[in-house]
Amino acid sequence: MNFHAVLKTPAQGDYRVQAKFGGQTKAIEVASSVIEQGRSILTQIPFDEAPLYARVDGILRGGQFMLMELELIEPYLFLEFGDRGGGGPLARFLHLIVLTINTVTTRITDPLS
Repeated sequence: MNFHAVLKTPAQGDYRVQAKFGGQTKAIEVASSVIEQGRSILTQIPFDEAPLYARVDGILRGGQFMLMELELIEPYLFLEFGDRGGGGPLARFLHLIVLTINTVTTRITDPLS
């Protein structure tokens, strides 16, 4: 699983973090312990296979990640953030889509595999 993190902050004097209300979003680096906490949350999903994509929303309190929401159906993934060297979130997501299509195609054309 690959991860990237963003920080959403409200406009001064407001509590809403959405851009339409003046909120701002920026890419941030987080400690590996925070990544591991998010990873741990995803491993607790009772599915046969890990989801292709997910968004784990939360806040940090004293270095502890506090889950607020787990987006699995149609999350906004903030793919425009992260490293820009060709291996960023968008490239990784597209790679996963291609792998999934190839796997499904193989199952359809060779159902015994």
